[in-house]
Amino acid sequence: MSASVLERNSVDEQLRSLTALVGQLRQEVGELRHENAELHQQVRELRGDVGYWKSRHADAVERNTKLKAELDEAKAEIRQLKAELFGNQSEKQLATDRSNDLDDPQQQVTPKKKRGQQPGRPAPKRRDYSHLPARETQIDLVRGRQGL
Repeated sequence: MSASVLERNSVDEQLRSLTALVGQLRQEVGELRHENAELHQQVRELRGDVGYWKSRHADAVERNTKLKAELDEAKAEIRQLKAELFGNQSEKQLATDRSNDLDDPQQQVTPKKKRGQQPGRPAPKRRDYSHLPARETQIDLVRGRQGL
């Protein structure tokens, strides 16, 4: 009899320990389900945030593109104003600028003359220094000094 009582006690103890283990596992499963529900809620919130931040990024990229175009335009205007301010300031017309001339079809176009002495023209007269006093100086070539 004592063997059957011992077997029964060991089976009862195993049953109690298994029941306790099942209770513990049920509690852990409940906690995990609760944690899983919280994580699903966080995922939904973060997905909503993703759409918001994507739209903010698209707005920033568009604003950046507009600002770059405006900057390029401002740089071009500055370059043009500097060219006008510091560029050629001569009032004479260029040979290629013929905006004020009217073309006469019967008038022959003559090539522009080169600068300087023109062929077939007399040379300029020499200057007359006869009104200035003359002074003679002698230079000794051997010593390199001027004598008086």
